[in-house]
Amino acid sequence: MRLPSWLRLTQPHLFILAVTLVFLAALLSRTTFLEQFPPGVNQDEAANGYDAYALGLTGRDHYGAFWPLLLRTYDDWVPVTLTYMTVPVVRVLGLSATSIRLVTGLTGVLTCILIYVLAKQLGLSRWTAITAAALIGLGGWHIHMSRFAIPPSIVPFFTVIFFLVMFHWLQLPSSTSLRRRLLWGVLLGVCASVLTHAYSTLNFHLPVFFVFLGVVTWFCRPHLRLSFLIMGLTYAAIAGPLIWITLAEPDKYNARFQHITILRQLNPTRLFHQRYSDYLSFEFLFGKGDRVPERQMQNAPIFPLIALPALMVGVIGVFQKVFQGTLEFFSKRTVPTTAIFWLAMIVWVFLSPIAAALTIDRFHIFRVAQLFPALVLAIALGFELLFRIIQKCLNRRVAIGFAGITALWLSVSFCLYVYHYTTTYPPVLSRFFGAGIHQLFPAFLNDPRCKTRTMSTNTNQPYMYYLFYSQRVPDAQLYQDVQDKRHIYTMITPKMVDGIKITHVTQRQVNGLELIERNETAQPISSLYLTKEGECILVRQY
Repeated sequence: MRLPSWLRLTQPHLFILAVTLVFLAALLSRTTFLEQFPPGVNQDEAANGYDAYALGLTGRDHYGAFWPLLLRTYDDWVPVTLTYMTVPVVRVLGLSATSIRLVTGLTGVLTCILIYVLAKQLGLSRWTAITAAALIGLGGWHIHMSRFAIPPSIVPFFTVIFFLVMFHWLQLPSSTSLRRRLLWGVLLGVCASVLTHAYSTLNFHLPVFFVFLGVVTWFCRPHLRLSFLIMGLTYAAIAGPLIWITLAEPDKYNARFQHITILRQLNPTRLFHQRYSDYLSFEFLFGKGDRVPERQMQNAPIFPLIALPALMVGVIGVFQKVFQGTLEFFSKRTVPTTAIFWLAMIVWVFLSPIAAALTIDRFHIFRVAQLFPALVLAIALGFELLFRIIQKCLNRRVAIGFAGITALWLSVSFCLYVYHYTTTYPPVLSRFFGAGIHQLFPAFLNDPRCKTRTMSTNTNQPYMYYLFYSQRVPDAQLYQDVQDKRHIYTMITPKMVDGIKITHVTQRQVNGLELIERNETAQPISSLYLTKEGECILVRQY
């Protein structure tokens, strides 16, 4: 994209301004006021943070496992990448909402930078590349994901890294030394392994993707066959044990999947088709998106509507590049790396919804986090092609006007999102993030009138909030306490931790009790009561 002559002298300055604004907006929207937005801490964030804290102190998680392949959390086993990344940050800054969210916030900023680099590597113009960066950096879906310290939040970051390394690997000429080709194979295997350890849906996604990549390598990049083998061996060595234990003991390590899968429902084939199409639908990408406000702000679509024509044109452009590469292949000429890469993106997009489509939930944005970088690249390509089409069919000024409207649309959408994220969204999020609880913990733990202590399960997984806010040093007693569990409705929780009883408490049970402290700044209200027998009860009142 080139600006017209009347703006050409200022083009470098405009570009520097655009880059500065996009990356500054990405940085500030992901790394500031992390304690306040979202308000409180989600129970999954608390588990991630406390395990990072425990691993940093003892090398063991809160169950006592020594640097495990999977972290046991509640009734589930979760990937380790995010928690292991959080360990050094918590060691330096201490355990807090800010320290654990800073990890996902910074990876979010780096995702914007890396998608720009990748777009440039694909031959797109610098203006198109900054558009790709803006789609992520100014995108509300990614802002919230970057401020939510749970495993899927880092998936876009490691996906873009994997794409970058794969592109450079495919670009290696046959004249490259064997040693260098093998080293690139090892690097690609390491990146894929880290991505697999980032989120459980990648356990299926990447091995299947490698089947495609192996076929392409065999026929289009024969000089990389040995490098691909080394990549596979590296992946098997690092990610293989994780995949093996989940396959060998599915009732244990895939217990969560057993509860949420559609495979036990009537007519699972129909349900799968419905859910698969959900994730590639207009309704999900440009409409309501994820219906659960914990995961996505309502009425804030994943992509702005102006990106729809760009996506449609981009898809056509992708298939055109793949078709040209196919002609090169059958003409027995070297297939361009970009053609192979865009073919890989097609396969990546069609694989991405499969694991999510096997679960009961619909429109679950976190379960397809690996999908969005590929879509962003396609949309960016579409914007570049649209600019060229408008410039050719009309004139440059109209094309520049279209680019200006796009920039304005993205900017206004970003400003509106930030406004609602800091005003109307926090009250909605507070019920999902334990807002208001932490202010009561000093009195709950230290009030001399408390002879015994109880936390109600109307706070989701209350024992984890206790561990997070008390920052007690993990020891053998804790490892023993968390093993003794029971079911309370749909929740599996320890019966007692450090003498604090975990049970269900109704409003009727606390009516008439002495109120020690109450926090009404967030809904539901958090209250601390005292019985005549000296039992302190911490509850959230819905």
